Amino acid sequence: MDLSGNSFKDYALELGRSEEFIEQLEVYTAILNTKGLPVIFSPTHLALSMGKEYEELAETIENREAFYKLFKFKKKHSKGYRNILAPGGELKRIQYWIKENILDKIVFPEYVTAYQSKKSIYNNALPHVNKELIIKFDLKNYFDTIDQARVYGLFQILGYNKSVSVDLAKLCCVSQETLANGTINEIVKSINNSDSISILPQGAPSSPAISNLAATLLDYRLLKYASKHNYAYTRYADDLTFSGSKEQKLKKNVIKRIITDSGFLLNERKGSYVYKANRQLVTGLTVNTKVSVPKKKRRMINTHIHDCIRFGPYNHLKKCKMDSKSNYREWLLGNILYIYSINPKAAKKMKANFDKIDWLFDAEANSEQLTKEN
Repeated sequence: MDLSGNSFKDYALELGRSEEFIEQLEVYTAILNTKGLPVIFSPTHLALSMGKEYEELAETIENREAFYKLFKFKKKHSKGYRNILAPGGELKRIQYWIKENILDKIVFPEYVTAYQSKKSIYNNALPHVNKELIIKFDLKNYFDTIDQARVYGLFQILGYNKSVSVDLAKLCCVSQETLANGTINEIVKSINNSDSISILPQGAPSSPAISNLAATLLDYRLLKYASKHNYAYTRYADDLTFSGSKEQKLKKNVIKRIITDSGFLLNERKGSYVYKANRQLVTGLTVNTKVSVPKKKRRMINTHIHDCIRFGPYNHLKKCKMDSKSNYREWLLGNILYIYSINPKAAKKMKANFDKIDWLFDAEANSEQLTKEN
């Protein structure tokens, strides 16, 4: 049966539903249509919209923890590891459906710059060009602090009814025990006031947009505070950036209070006030006079290309102790393409030189070296 708005209304009339019920149905449908979101009346309708029977969807919800795998990645700029819970199988496909059919329809303000197809770190850096003072802060345990109850509320705010919102939230969250291997994270526990909670997994395809949605109130409050002092504000995931006059410094204690009141945590170990006399970086890009990839990185990539041309890739990698890097060619080209997205003129010259590298010489040299070793 087609469960689109008008067909469902006709079906309700056939069943003898009251005028009040039908009126509520029309309001519900109108709210979702106005936002460009799919109309979903019930958990059964949700399952049918995904091309499933509800029993199948309910079973996935009941056993959702079994679909996740825990990956640990060493943090780049600090000690310890970052835990990434990534779903697989049917749950991953369901989360992609939620992302593509619901979450991708949401339009975020221009100052929210992460996890969107037409925005990048360039958009995050641009408002902060040529400012006297750059102020940067980080959110701590960004995804972990967004629990299932909060996600449920977000789907309700979008317009979905309670039963649909409950199932959507469960499909997008996972037990904290799964992430912590049986140990509740005390910080997350204190935020969510619960011994047994489900949180937003960082590795799920539906999580980035949900995290942006969860930060809506935070963004509004920080923007309001920044604008009051003529400061620009942007957020790239958990990176908060402000820029403006050095005479009107924003206060850390005020920012911290706004963050805490909005249900997040300030990372006390990070944060900086950078004046124009120093190199000002925003999400890895310099913004002193224009948005640019730092000279140090550009010089490093140019050196790699130059030495590959001069000595051959294998000899170069051996010389700089990178000979164990199996995807070096892709890594080097990826860096050139990254630079092109920010500084196309500089990257075009790099790409032209990259094309001069004799990659076959790498294979020959490696073969010769293996022969000598054997």
